[in-house]
Amino acid sequence: MITIDLLPAEHRRAERTAPAKFLATVGLVALFFSTASACAYVWFGVVGGARSDVENAKEIHESKKPMAAYCDTLEKEKKEYTARMDHIRDFSSSRVLWTKKIDQLASLVDSPEQEDRHTVWMQELNVAMNDARSRGLRIKGKSATARLKRLSDFNSDLKTPPFFTEFNGISVPEGKVVHDDDFEPSAAWEFEASLTLEDPNPQTKAAAKPAPAPRK
Repeated sequence: MITIDLLPAEHRRAERTAPAKFLATVGLVALFFSTASACAYVWFGVVGGARSDVENAKEIHESKKPMAAYCDTLEKEKKEYTARMDHIRDFSSSRVLWTKKIDQLASLVDSPEQEDRHTVWMQELNVAMNDARSRGLRIKGKSATARLKRLSDFNSDLKTPPFFTEFNGISVPEGKVVHDDDFEPSAAWEFEASLTLEDPNPQTKAAAKPAPAPRK
């Protein structure tokens, strides 16, 4: 059925908005404000907090730079100190207390473990430290009697610790029989011998060590 409203326009009743359209409009408005609120929360809450954290991190980083530079300086000084200590330790280990070593030699000469094992007196002691290849002690003396065994016994005693601790080799004593009627017995071996020191440098030791023979 068709209804015709013949009243003038100013007397007509205003038409109401359809409920579905009204609800849709209200939903859109609510969704818009919810989205705007979420964006505002993300921006001011999360992004703003992240920016604040970044600024705090930058401030902490800048405040720790002087401490980091100081730590680097300390590390450098530690390395230099360690290098100096290693050098001093190597130098100390390469030194020989010659006064103590001469005292030990004197004990071997004057007080052998076996009585009358040898009769030796020193005529010359020469400490050679400048020659890297033959660093050590060179001795010259005499061994009473013409019996070479007593000189050989003395040479063996020189190889015993503690006197021989810092040495790594001793030469076979060389010499000749001399005679002097003012002494009894008149015959004696006049000899010379050399004792070489150990090389304190490990690289030199390794270079001096012969290479193993190749396998066949």
